Amino acid sequence: MNNIGFEFNNKIFWNLHNQTLYNTNNICLKVNLKSLSFQNIKAGIETLKEGQPPLGFTFEISWPGLYSGLGYTHHTGKSNEEFKTGFSFDYITGLPIITSSSVKGILRSFFPKRYSNIDKQNKVKERLESIIDELFNKKIDLDRLEFEVFGETENEDIKSKPRGRMRFGAACVSLDNPDSSKIFSIDTITPHSHPLEEPVPLRTLSICPGIKLDFHIEFKHTSQLTSIEIKALFKYLLLEFGVGAKTNVGYGQFKNENNITDNVSDGYLGFLESVTENTSGWVPIEDDFSGLRNGSLVFAEYIGDDQTGKIKKFKLILKNAHKDIIVSIRYFAQLQINKIYKLELIMERNKNISKAIIKLK
Repeated sequence: MNNIGFEFNNKIFWNLHNQTLYNTNNICLKVNLKSLSFQNIKAGIETLKEGQPPLGFTFEISWPGLYSGLGYTHHTGKSNEEFKTGFSFDYITGLPIITSSSVKGILRSFFPKRYSNIDKQNKVKERLESIIDELFNKKIDLDRLEFEVFGETENEDIKSKPRGRMRFGAACVSLDNPDSSKIFSIDTITPHSHPLEEPVPLRTLSICPGIKLDFHIEFKHTSQLTSIEIKALFKYLLLEFGVGAKTNVGYGQFKNENNITDNVSDGYLGFLESVTENTSGWVPIEDDFSGLRNGSLVFAEYIGDDQTGKIKKFKLILKNAHKDIIVSIRYFAQLQINKIYKLELIMERNKNISKAIIKLK
């Protein structure tokens, strides 16, 4: 397999001085990109994955695709056939990639200290606090969490704490793709720089919808959230807000379906919603089943979703229980209604149930 990244970013410009040859080379490049299938790059993917952190998520790209490296310089103005925007390729293998620094930067952008503007900080902080409260029913110190996950901070009070506990790797094409899958899509964007002028179409390169990407992240416990909770938070942020350029018009989004894997034996973290009419989020343990302990495994019947389709509701199956205990867990994949699933209960010191985890493996 030729290094397609080298062709795109380097070799294509060798004949820039010859207009005819430069046009011909750009046409050939488009043909090569459109014909490239997963089977052609499988060996390179195995090489690219060497030395990466553990696999965190596998997401399937939704229509219309995903941009990576759109802002890189590529336009020369010397051919109508050339790509007008850049793309992110791995230097060694020439394969499409979201670099480790970009993955870290994307996730860091959801935290307030990433921004210098105070109003922006407050808006980002309010949004993230709401998400964490919804996912885990917790109030936490976001400055400390951001410091422990990413390292950099301006808060002098926590300078002595460990820096950057998470290890971020690149996001690359997954080995779990059909051999016939096409990797690249050639698109056109038409920015309107002036309301009274005709827009100039720009040829761009994106990763095709339907391609699965592997995100490599090594999760660690922090002082406020466990590694499973950190993983649940990151997964929510990536699925909810997308990755790369032009997410506001649908690019960089992922499918929330069964083919999304958690890659951890503990399944997915959720939260308790109610005991019959009680919706406080805390479930008192009655004397008739007080044998439950932190980490207890119980069976639960999946009874349906909430209105958003993202919250799965389970009814615990417990002997001698006089109340229906309903567990609500944020989980994006489809589950079979009325099917029995195994849950692990997380208990507080006062013997209240505070969280639950679906045991899918």
